[in-house]
Amino acid sequence: MCAPPDPGEGRRHGGIGGGKREGETAPVTRNYPGWIIGARVLGTAALVGALALSLQPRPDMLWLGGVLIAAFLVLRLGAAWFLALRFPDPAGLNRRSAILTSVLALAAVAFWFYVRSRGAGGL
Repeated sequence: MCAPPDPGEGRRHGGIGGGKREGETAPVTRNYPGWIIGARVLGTAALVGALALSLQPRPDMLWLGGVLIAAFLVLRLGAAWFLALRFPDPAGLNRRSAILTSVLALAAVAFWFYVRSRGAGGL
């Protein structure tokens, strides 16, 4: 009935665009350990928790925000730099990602200190 046209010999590899064209390299497959994604998610959750604690400060919980920020830095930056150092790629994408993650993490920590010093009403 309505069969799609035969893609031809050069386009049988599938994917967007139909496959590899002349002069292109093969797609990069990323086989990273699963804990890296988990560490990134937990690090982000720790940052959100630290910001939430800063917006509702309680005298008995002041230390918990610092612990959560430290956990954010260790988990998020540790995962990014582990990936950059253990799985280098020719284009340097993992290294650039780790540098950008470091800059954004420092900005997030600076924002946390600002929120903590000003309190919830200072925003």
